[in-house]
Amino acid sequence: MYRIHYDTFATFKKYIDACLRDFGSRFNGNKQTLVIVNFQLFSKTESCAV
Repeated sequence: MYRIHYDTFATFKKYIDACLRDFGSRFNGNKQTLVIVNFQLFSKTESCAV
């Protein structure tokens, strides 16, 4: 969809809807590499000395 001109809003909306509908299956491999599962949790009792 990048750098594509759509003649009407209806055509643009059709391509946006298709992109969102297919996102889960079409880009599944890419999504897995973009998400990093490395969370750091802090307890509420920790404080930072100034």
